Amino acid sequence: MKQTLAQKAIGAALIHDWNLALKLNQELLKIEPQDVDSLNRLSKANFELNNHTKAKTITKKVLKIDPLNSIAIRAIEKYASTGDRKQNNEENNISPGNNYQYFIEESGKTKTISLLHLGDLKTVLGLDCGYEAQIKPALHRVSICTQEGVYIGRLPDDLAARLIQLMRDGCCYQAYIKATGKKEVIVFIREVSKSDKCAKIISFPRV
Repeated sequence: MKQTLAQKAIGAALIHDWNLALKLNQELLKIEPQDVDSLNRLSKANFELNNHTKAKTITKKVLKIDPLNSIAIRAIEKYASTGDRKQNNEENNISPGNNYQYFIEESGKTKTISLLHLGDLKTVLGLDCGYEAQIKPALHRVSICTQEGVYIGRLPDDLAARLIQLMRDGCCYQAYIKATGKKEVIVFIREVSKSDKCAKIISFPRV
């Protein structure tokens, strides 16, 4: 039940349904009140719903449980600069719904990485932030493609080798475009589910 609720909470955040994300993470915390992943997501949902004081309080709670939690540390820094960031976004006409800052990181379950050997420039520059791409594993490589199967780029060999094995063992992942440029595409990869065989394996261990 907890895993299903967590997946739904993550999904709600990815589509920016913050009211649903708030409700789902509150349900998760009834099951495990000290779960820092749920607390971080709840803080994020409150922040996006303009409950800034509540968001800060929740993040401070995370830091009491886990003082080195990188997500909470970054959140506190972000909350401290909220006024300046909001002003900059308005001046530059940046849409929050399309901003990569809205991707939620989870320790061991997410990875942000630059692709190698990029595909056609027109394809790359036509990608929007938040676009869900396909992950296509092969024998020794993992390509990232559009939903139509058009090649975008590929993962570094070390990460590709790890994901190929994990996917063979039953793990599932999603990839989203986080940022693009003429010479760079950054993707955000999230673990969606694990098989029993991989239950104790961390998808993206900290190096």
